Amino acid sequence: MATGFSDKLGQHILFKLSDNILDADSNDILLKRFDPFKLEVDAQRFQFKGGGDKFGVSKKLQGVTEWDDVSSGIIVVFRDINGKEFIVDGHQRLGLAKRIMTNNPKQKILLPAYVFDEAAGFTASQVRVAAAMKNIREGST
Repeated sequence: MATGFSDKLGQHILFKLSDNILDADSNDILLKRFDPFKLEVDAQRFQFKGGGDKFGVSKKLQGVTEWDDVSSGIIVVFRDINGKEFIVDGHQRLGLAKRIMTNNPKQKILLPAYVFDEAAGFTASQVRVAAAMKNIREGST
């Protein structure tokens, strides 16, 4: 259930999540857009598919040269207590966005993300499990 909404680019939007996987003191989730080069990757903590090119993009997306905001969906990000923001779900899209922007700097990509903040009570483990469940529900394993 939404607790607030704005259609301005980059505007923070709060949502409520009723999924009991993410039991925390505050279940507010921030929706934010990220420059792909400003997100951290921690493959050991937030596992993702291996293989692919130097950006981590699988063969399925190798031929893609133009970004499509609608098809990209929303990634999942974990903000740790120190303010570092890590991608949890969307590693392929992150790699694709980086590759496209590196090859064609005229394409400015901002990735929309649900942000789970450790300061709000979310743990890295909870967010990793929620992202895995999201992938399973979407048929992306």
